[in-house]
Amino acid sequence: MYLCYIDESGDVGLINSPTHFYCLTALIVDKDCWQNNFNSIKALRATLRRKYLIKFDEELHATDIVAGQGISFKHKLDINQRIDVFSQAVECIGKLENIKVFSVCIRKDKLLKKDFDVLELAQKRRFRECRSRRRIFS
Repeated sequence: MYLCYIDESGDVGLINSPTHFYCLTALIVDKDCWQNNFNSIKALRATLRRKYLIKFDEELHATDIVAGQGISFKHKLDINQRIDVFSQAVECIGKLENIKVFSVCIRKDKLLKKDFDVLELAQKRRFRECRSRRRIFS
């Protein structure tokens, strides 16, 4: 059995939208590796709490870390601290066991019809991608 986490970035609006893209990403993990991966993420979050007072329930957004906004601004992280947070997060993700990531990004300004359902298109493309890879882990 596999567990699937889905997240989105951007918004589905086509008119007067502040974003040019809508992205839908699925992270798929084998249930037998889930606990080890979860423990790795908890260890990262414990380190970030100890070093920078970033709470477990505060979301980490790469754009905020890079731009010095969100948690970076709230916790007054300087550039070197932000680089450290970003690097530790990327390193942690890179060490997760037996995961697959699929993403679909829609460039909204290239859609011909302005009443197009962006969410439905992204979901169909993501589903088609997963179906075309019948054996996710080999």
